[in-house]
Amino acid sequence: GVGLARGYHGKAALTAERFVPDPYGDGGRLYRTGDISRYRADGVIEYLGREDGQVKLRGFRIELGEIETVLKQHASVQACVVIAADVHGETCLLAYVTLTEAGKDTDTARLREFLRLALPEFMVPGAFIVLPEIPLSANGKVDRKALPSLEFEMTGGTFEPPENPVQQRIAAIWQQLLKHEAFGIHSDFFLVGGHSLLALRLVALLVDAFNTELSVEQIFDHATVARQASLLAQAEGQENGWPPIRTDVSSLAPLSFSQERLWFMNTLEAAQTVYHIPLAFHLRGALNISALEQALHGLAVRQPALRTGFVEQDGQLRQQLFESAADRLKVYTKAAVQKHGLGQILQAEIDSPFDLQHGRVFKAAVLWVDNAHSLLLLVIHHIVADGWSVDILLKELSGLYSRHLGGPQPAALPVSYADFCRWQRQLMTDGWFQAAEDYWLTHLQGAATHLELSYDKSRPALPSFRGAMQYAVIDADTRTALQTYATQQGATAFMTLLAVFGLVLYRYSGQSDFLVGTPMANRKRAEIHDVIGLFVNTVLMRIKPDPDQNFGHLLAAVRQTAIGAYQHQHYPFERLVEALQPVRDLAAMPLFQVMFVYQEQNSPVLALPGLSVEPVVLPSAVAKCDLSLYVGEQDGQWSLALEYSTDLFQEATVRQLLDVLVTVTTELAQDPHGPIGRIRLLSDAEQQRCLHDWNATDYDGDGFARENIPGLLTRQAQQTPDHPALIFNGATLSYGELECRANRLAHYLQKQ
Repeated sequence: GVGLARGYHGKAALTAERFVPDPYGDGGRLYRTGDISRYRADGVIEYLGREDGQVKLRGFRIELGEIETVLKQHASVQACVVIAADVHGETCLLAYVTLTEAGKDTDTARLREFLRLALPEFMVPGAFIVLPEIPLSANGKVDRKALPSLEFEMTGGTFEPPENPVQQRIAAIWQQLLKHEAFGIHSDFFLVGGHSLLALRLVALLVDAFNTELSVEQIFDHATVARQASLLAQAEGQENGWPPIRTDVSSLAPLSFSQERLWFMNTLEAAQTVYHIPLAFHLRGALNISALEQALHGLAVRQPALRTGFVEQDGQLRQQLFESAADRLKVYTKAAVQKHGLGQILQAEIDSPFDLQHGRVFKAAVLWVDNAHSLLLLVIHHIVADGWSVDILLKELSGLYSRHLGGPQPAALPVSYADFCRWQRQLMTDGWFQAAEDYWLTHLQGAATHLELSYDKSRPALPSFRGAMQYAVIDADTRTALQTYATQQGATAFMTLLAVFGLVLYRYSGQSDFLVGTPMANRKRAEIHDVIGLFVNTVLMRIKPDPDQNFGHLLAAVRQTAIGAYQHQHYPFERLVEALQPVRDLAAMPLFQVMFVYQEQNSPVLALPGLSVEPVVLPSAVAKCDLSLYVGEQDGQWSLALEYSTDLFQEATVRQLLDVLVTVTTELAQDPHGPIGRIRLLSDAEQQRCLHDWNATDYDGDGFARENIPGLLTRQAQQTPDHPALIFNGATLSYGELECRANRLAHYLQKQ
């Protein structure tokens, strides 16, 4: 109307957004307040909230007004405001409430439990702050800028910080892992930044701090500081029983069980470069070659695995440490790079075999592109490192490079990887692994050890390990919807995507019982968290889909399987193979042929002072399994990378499998309650192509619709009498011969 302002002074964009043409008037304008309301049955307009009250938190889209609406239904709440705030670099939900006179003594824990009964976990605020009144602006709306910060409330308000020594010790460990303090004793570990991998580290640190036995399953069931404190307070003082890892340099250490398998694989000619782990980075700025050389030398001294050789002693393989870390950095001049090409040099270095016997298991090269631009290549053999080790390597290389430019000295490591290998063998000898062995043998009893997929090619007698990769993305809306459902079921993203992948494999193979391999960090001991070495262990996930059950049933089963695997991940896969004694075949992996890998958000980072560092994506051309699905998180989406053996699959087949995986995920996000045996596998476009396009066989050609098949064959025999018409069991019949035989048969039949 005439009383409406003309706009915001000096803010043309905001004016255009808020002051819009009136579709109901004659050339007037409306002001978009951003308020969301609805007409009730009695004609009253009910205010619901704000349209700008939607936030995105850890991949979930959350309507803050929805949380406020539920919270106001509590009898003790007079008014409330929920916001998403940045606290210590982490976005979290905060609820500000005023209480009624009758409910002024209400514990905020009761408010939290009230919300838990009505909302999914990711919508329950991490902190509740009680205020005498909600601050309002001059026009009566909530003044969000006047709300007190969480940091203030942590020191002087009603926010519930740790109270007793047990809670304080647990909170300190949380802070170490989560890198922030934005949680109270009732915050859920998995909703303030925790995930499956951090849960494993949390178990190790709690076991180390409280000297007690603790399982990952207990962390899932006791996800808050308060609940963990209650759990540990009962068990404090009990010994976890496991002997400590001791330092020993008196003799050559044995290989770990995983190293023995990789040593054997390295004897196969086709596999000699399969287990190389390459990392490459563009460096822009003034690279200090001397500091880099010293940093690499210091890294090899600090991490003995990087200078470990493998020798035979008394008929057994042993680890031998070499003192020298020389010749670890190769430098290519600009002239050499221009002559041979950057890509060619990179590939040659990556494919160049290591000398495992003499401790050449790690190498580095600098390729000068110009005076201010170089490329750093690091290659490490898998026999002395795993994915966790890559993070350590880059972190320590960054720190040592900084130290040689004036940075601090890193703390000494308590044990080495060789110490872990001795400890692992001693545990096996002394029977500490017996309970884990019993678990796996019971869990895997009767399981099929081979997953029969439809291969495009025959499996060769020996694998070439040649592979390729196909990529896909699951959009943010689908991820949010499915993750919301999974959270309500108490399942992590790892469990959810493994269940989806298992469902697709079941529909592809028809097998209702099979095994999928997945790597586990196997670093339950706190003293090995910063040690480079091959700690990772492959564990088996038994998938048993029931076509008549819904996805929730499958997800619950996968959740229990995953928790059991977390708890018993220390039992070596190689010993499990020996215990189960499957039919061995060099052409395929024993026990499983398909791998599932869920990669957390943390990606390897190299930070060198004075340099801009940009990771280089190196193409993958190897495949250790028939299929390996890698799932990552990126921009609120799930990114999928499906690695496949080119010995067995064609590109089109793998592309279709990925498309089916995306389609099934979308279907489950929309409706996870139907029987999984009836979930459609084909997208709308695929259904159109298969059911309609490929069946569009009508032909209006010249005379074809009016002729019968014998007439068509006669005409074809006249046009191309010598062309093949039939081929069977190596014999070929031309159109002319077919016409003659057909005529003879026709004449014979006419005489009968």
